[in-house]
Amino acid sequence: MGKSKTRRVAVYLRISIDQTGERLAVDRQREDCLKLAERRGWEVVGEYVDNSVSASKKNVTRPAYNRLIRDYEAGIFDALICWDLDRLTRQPRQLEDWIDRAETSGLVVVTANGEADLGTDAGRLFARIKASVARSEVERTSTRRKRANLQAAQAGRPTKTGRRPFGFTRDYEQVPAEAALIRDAYRQAISGVSLLAIARGWNAAGTTTTSGNPWRAPSVRDVLTAGRNAAQSEYLGEVVAQGQWEPIVDVDTWRAAKALLTDPARKVSPDPGTRYLLGNIAVCGRCGARMVSSRNRQGNRAYKCGALWHVAADAETVDEVVAAVCVRRLSLPDVGDLLQPEDRANVAVLRDRAEVLRARMDEAAALFAAGTITGTQLSRITKDVETESQRVERDLAEASKRSVVAQFVTAEDVAALWDGLDILVKRDVVRALFESVTITPPGRGRRTSADNVVLEWRRGDD
Repeated sequence: MGKSKTRRVAVYLRISIDQTGERLAVDRQREDCLKLAERRGWEVVGEYVDNSVSASKKNVTRPAYNRLIRDYEAGIFDALICWDLDRLTRQPRQLEDWIDRAETSGLVVVTANGEADLGTDAGRLFARIKASVARSEVERTSTRRKRANLQAAQAGRPTKTGRRPFGFTRDYEQVPAEAALIRDAYRQAISGVSLLAIARGWNAAGTTTTSGNPWRAPSVRDVLTAGRNAAQSEYLGEVVAQGQWEPIVDVDTWRAAKALLTDPARKVSPDPGTRYLLGNIAVCGRCGARMVSSRNRQGNRAYKCGALWHVAADAETVDEVVAAVCVRRLSLPDVGDLLQPEDRANVAVLRDRAEVLRARMDEAAALFAAGTITGTQLSRITKDVETESQRVERDLAEASKRSVVAQFVTAEDVAALWDGLDILVKRDVVRALFESVTITPPGRGRRTSADNVVLEWRRGDD
């Protein structure tokens, strides 16, 4: 008889949470698994490690686990060792996939603790029972955790789920440097600065998310709309209590920013024209279509009519003209008047109204708890208050939009401040100052000049 073929074995190692990051539990699993492979005379051809990764959540990606499956399908190994089956998977559906591989393809799956061998009927029965029990425990644990998180939120205590929130420790003590960035970001956002510009600033300063990733506009929005920044205890996105921790910003600031940033009409990602000052802001002097940015035959930037190419103008010249007018206007002594535009509701009045609505909601909740009003009455009051609260928050956000020029009120050198602004902020200033920017055709053989730029001030700004 010929010599039997040595099995090629893969070793899979995993723990759900590694508090220290020292991978000690993984090392212990590896030691036991390698001893089993040695006893059986198997050749270890691959090691797959998912450290601090859950196997019970369907939406969690396990990179090493996925690579393990790909390598098996490629024929790299024909035996698999894990310390325990719950290290391999806690999902019955995934277990059945491994059982199918064992039954149909001859894959040998064994555990280092000796509890399961998918190559036998008894081993498969034991594995299925254990997986069902484990899944049931996962579901019960999830229910208990959700209930505990709700109770903690209702009591105004931190809910310790997921990664550390930016600006706080896991116990919701402020991280000073991050808290300062958040406060400044609220000021910028309410002043009209784009989320992309804020993200760029944080990235340029070397700041990352708490998972170590660069900042993007959506991730900045998630930070600024979180109620925890104003000590608002939330559960599933709804405020359920006053948080028992020090707020980074006041409630009014948070509410105004949230209303602004969650407005469906707001675009999080900029269109291509936002790389230049007037792309998709300026309009054609002949047909009124938006002017788009492009380059002419000489490679110079140009603004061209986006409809029928009625007008083409040198972008550098147009930008210089508009920038100069902006700087002159923002340098005038009455620049502060721009912070109180016509037909905008008074911010102080709106904030007072928001406080009244919150007090009304608290009173209704107390009356319901005392049995004075019914659940139906509470529901009706809640609906009415929420409807008006949403309107007040929208008005607060609208009243703050044009305060993008606030930073110029106390600026010692307006021109230097303008030159240092992100292009997205400059575009916001242009929108705040002008009702329209129109570019007229220079004429055949003529260069673009200030005469080809027609600016219409917003009401009250001329």
